[in-house]
Amino acid sequence: MKNDPEAQIRQQLSRLAKKQRDAAEKFQTLVSDSSATPSEIEELVRQQGRLATRQGQLITTLRVLHLEAPDQFGTYGVAAAQRPLREQVLDVLEAIGVPTSPRLLSQFAAVRYGLSLPITRFASLRRDEERGYRKDPTARPAWIVPAINVLGLVAMPRIVASSAWKPESRLIGPRTLRINHLRSLLAILTASDEVSEIDEERSERLASFIVRYAQSVIGALGPEANLDLNRIREAAQAELARIEPADIEERRIAAERLERLPGAMKFSGAPSVISDAATRVGGQSA
Repeated sequence: MKNDPEAQIRQQLSRLAKKQRDAAEKFQTLVSDSSATPSEIEELVRQQGRLATRQGQLITTLRVLHLEAPDQFGTYGVAAAQRPLREQVLDVLEAIGVPTSPRLLSQFAAVRYGLSLPITRFASLRRDEERGYRKDPTARPAWIVPAINVLGLVAMPRIVASSAWKPESRLIGPRTLRINHLRSLLAILTASDEVSEIDEERSERLASFIVRYAQSVIGALGPEANLDLNRIREAAQAELARIEPADIEERRIAAERLERLPGAMKFSGAPSVISDAATRVGGQSA
């Protein structure tokens, strides 16, 4: 079983199911407890969302293992097409773990899972998610939401995140884009580890992806012909150790302000403000 990827995934799904049951029981206890605060209930809902998206990611990985067994599961392309786009996007977001551009999400999904996530559909998908959340925030455990700029707490529509994440994980500060690049690289390395023994072709495609992301990391790529994944991982982690602590603190402080915003603004951000002066001159602002 140690070298059986499918058995390992099924074990993880079994452990995850127990966590989901525990979370459901805790949720029932909280909503029945008049002393429980809304923030405590909201945090548990986020936890349930994270568990659900992790479950989806594991099931997606399980599908990859069955690529060569259509008689058991059907072709992956057909199975994927039966799942809503929003669920596939949430799965891939969870695999990467940080707010991400639609382009990276689409590329990672294609290389890692063989999924087609058309970039052109992301704008309408995000609008649909916002309308759905405003109509009934509790209808789903997780929503696709825009990342939020720490400056002004306004939405960054070209970067998407999961509402199941903690508020600080959805925020973007001056250093965060670089940090997210490094975190994405580490996620791609993890994906390469997962498929290295089960899909040689997919592993090679991930290797090209890794090189592209590692080029800007000092010390990641050496002169040798062989790709040293451990060296790349260590170089990325070393840079993170230098720049991430200050970014985490900045986002934590901004998250406290974000939590004070009313209703859906906690997920969609505060409205952008256009100055009266700019409006009076026909919106010709700098």
